[in-house]
Amino acid sequence: MSPTPNSELNKGQLLGRERTLVRQIESNQNKVDELSKLIVEKQKELDEVQSLIQEEEWISSGKKIYVIRGDVYTKSKVHYRGKYRWFHLGKTDKLNDTSDDDLKELTRQKFYKNLITK
Repeated sequence: MSPTPNSELNKGQLLGRERTLVRQIESNQNKVDELSKLIVEKQKELDEVQSLIQEEEWISSGKKIYVIRGDVYTKSKVHYRGKYRWFHLGKTDKLNDTSDDDLKELTRQKFYKNLITK
């Protein structure tokens, strides 16, 4: 607000006040636009992080781990960040007595070790 009421300003002062208000509005609108862009970027990043957290929870619970028992070898694969990562678990005849949950745990350990070292 100006110190003098707008009704008491002469024409030159009113034109100056008008220009000042227009510039302030444009400046504030630019700041709003920048902040809106920043909010959109942060929302995208938040969605990505939440998706990765969900994937980690699925891997921890064994939902994205698949065990494949072949004739000779037993393998497993983990779906992580849109790709499958394969792990060799051993010969099938040695792992016949091992449950799928134990094999998933072995895969999980190999996966985390691989993730840390690479």
